[in-house]
Amino acid sequence: MSTFTDESMLLIENWDTVRDILRAHDSLSGELITVLNSLESELAQMPWWPDQWHFAQTRRAQVYISNGNWRQGDGYAVWIGVERVSPDHLFGSGPAANLYVWIRDNDALLAELIRQRQNPGEELPGEVDLRTSNGYVVREAIGQYIGGDVEAYVAELRAQILGFFGTYAQWLWGIDEAIRRHL
Repeated sequence: MSTFTDESMLLIENWDTVRDILRAHDSLSGELITVLNSLESELAQMPWWPDQWHFAQTRRAQVYISNGNWRQGDGYAVWIGVERVSPDHLFGSGPAANLYVWIRDNDALLAELIRQRQNPGEELPGEVDLRTSNGYVVREAIGQYIGGDVEAYVAELRAQILGFFGTYAQWLWGIDEAIRRHL
């Protein structure tokens, strides 16, 4: 009886290749972070950006924007962001990367934004998340890569993120007074 499974033996016998693949995975993760961080310069060119918008990276695979009017303590009360931008979530079988509008520890503001977002006259991307315990107002999954032109996929990914951020930045700015009332 062998100590290792056939799969483990395959890894052991090809360890140099496995190590190269793991390094390539780490490199790809870093390149995706570079793609995320490059969005800041494009966002800064938007006509609405000068209205006190800020770009932040929280975790390796997540960035968000918020407005200076919504600062609360050491952070922001309202985030428009994207999370799980990693190889496993974009190219693998893990849960998809996710665009979102999120509220930090403010149930009254969360309820107000969900109520306003459910206005039937609004044509906004994403789905309202009614599980109020998690702080998300809206979420939209990013489609995973299913083959074909990788550069075209990344261009679509960038466009989807920029479009979502821009749409919600303008929508939230339009209800800034209601947001500030809850801060």
